[in-house]
Amino acid sequence: KGFGLNSIGYISFAGNTLGADYIKYRLKEKKSFMNFLYNFFKEFYSIGFYKGIKIICKNQNYNKYKNLILSWGFKSDFKSAGKFYDKYLNVNINNYPKTLWALLYLDKEVPKKLNSNLIIFKLEKSKFFNLFFFFKNILFILIQESFSISRFFLNLSQHSLSGYKLNELFKKTINLENINFFFLPYEGQIFQKKIINLIKEQDRKIKIVGYDHTAPQSLPVNLYHNNYSPDLLIV
Repeated sequence: KGFGLNSIGYISFAGNTLGADYIKYRLKEKKSFMNFLYNFFKEFYSIGFYKGIKIICKNQNYNKYKNLILSWGFKSDFKSAGKFYDKYLNVNINNYPKTLWALLYLDKEVPKKLNSNLIIFKLEKSKFFNLFFFFKNILFILIQESFSISRFFLNLSQHSLSGYKLNELFKKTINLENINFFFLPYEGQIFQKKIINLIKEQDRKIKIVGYDHTAPQSLPVNLYHNNYSPDLLIV
């Protein structure tokens, strides 16, 4: 309870997440507290590599779109002439010209040609630890959490930073008042929950649907439901 919109709120036993380590610690599992501390300081240290998110797009006016999809993208997903194939949804976005795709892009090199119904949010990271980025990001998180020390410590990670930055960029580039339907391959990650929270705060009428694209898990606690979850989850 209380960990829905921060780093501990992402609970996945399939990976080394802070949320999973915290649950194990509360269940008094041996060595779990040390694992939690290790991963916490690992996330804390990673802030020094985080530069931000860069917007790359062909179009400048996205007011005409009624449907919005948030997904991930890699260079290998782009075919000839910049056509993007969403492997998480198994669709070519050329077949959906009335839908706007927002991609969290995870490769360094971006294709030169892009679809007009596509916005790329490219993660920018430094090869080396940078003290300027480190303290800049710490101050940014502190301001975002209104100088609440408890919430500040719970958001000391790149995942929370991406959520904050994407929120800002969504507000600048996408007119959510025109959106009727929001769809995303859903994993319960923090940046996804922050975007869902933003949309719900902006307009309660937008239908939010998530799709569980992952292989069946023995304990899919990352998909637990709270105020920051999709209205409907397709599994």
